[in-house]
Amino acid sequence: VRKGDIEHPQPAASSTAAAASAASAPTPSAAPAPATPPYSPSDVITRIELVVQNLIGQLHRLEGPVLTTPTAGRCDGQRAVMDEDGIYRYGPSSAAATTRTTSAATPAATAPSATTMIRTLSNLSHSRSYTSLLLILSYIHTLLRTNRTTTTREVYYHFVTHFRNQRECDAVISDCGKLLGGVPRLRLGLVASPKGWYCGCLQIVMGGAGEG
Repeated sequence: VRKGDIEHPQPAASSTAAAASAASAPTPSAAPAPATPPYSPSDVITRIELVVQNLIGQLHRLEGPVLTTPTAGRCDGQRAVMDEDGIYRYGPSSAAATTRTTSAATPAATAPSATTMIRTLSNLSHSRSYTSLLLILSYIHTLLRTNRTTTTREVYYHFVTHFRNQRECDAVISDCGKLLGGVPRLRLGLVASPKGWYCGCLQIVMGGAGEG
């Protein structure tokens, strides 16, 4: 058999067209990553870390670190937006809220909103509440990173040498939720302490008709 006598099969036209169509077809893009659900553990952890990063940035700029929380109105359900300084603002008063408090020698650029509380480490009268917020934020951060929950009573006993009573501890926990953008207490990994628990034999007597 001579070399010229061998016929090489030609690819079918349909196969060539299919290959060309497959080559020109756009490559399917990867599905976008799902957004982090609001108030999920990872979302709350991120909010805490952003607050701490903001404080470190203020210290780096030789400014008095500031924590700002709402003091009036209901924060749950209100839209909270972080401003350029990493501070969450609430409701329609967000634009009027102060952006930064620097030092006693440098006045704030904008007057603070009437519904916000500003705590600065340079003010001795704020040192206790400022420290309390950081303690609770650190506790919540560790709690969520280890995927655990606990009661508000346990938080108080954990810092029993710092807080005067349970009420003071509960108020700081509430402020932490506001500071983070209106995060509910349950989303912080904290539940109310149970009350009225008992054990043993129980007999319930209910008054019926004709009984005195």
